[in-house]
Amino acid sequence: MPDGLHLIKLREGSTKEDFSRVAVFLETHGGQIVLASAQRCWFIAALNQNLADDLKKMRKVAIIGGVTLRKREIKIIRTKP
Repeated sequence: MPDGLHLIKLREGSTKEDFSRVAVFLETHGGQIVLASAQRCWFIAALNQNLADDLKKMRKVAIIGGVTLRKREIKIIRTKP
């Protein structure tokens, strides 16, 4: 079960096939892809620490790190008519 969000960046020169391989690996091992960019070769995925460690060992993965997304607060500005 996923326990946190991680940013996964592939190495420079990675192909669409490398991107697809990592995506399939994530899906088959219980990771959930939240956001992805095939052009820039990165993912934001929900996964557990064991899966993150396995991804770090892949040759095509350059960076993997935790991501924190906070609730966005929009302040209301009231004006007098």
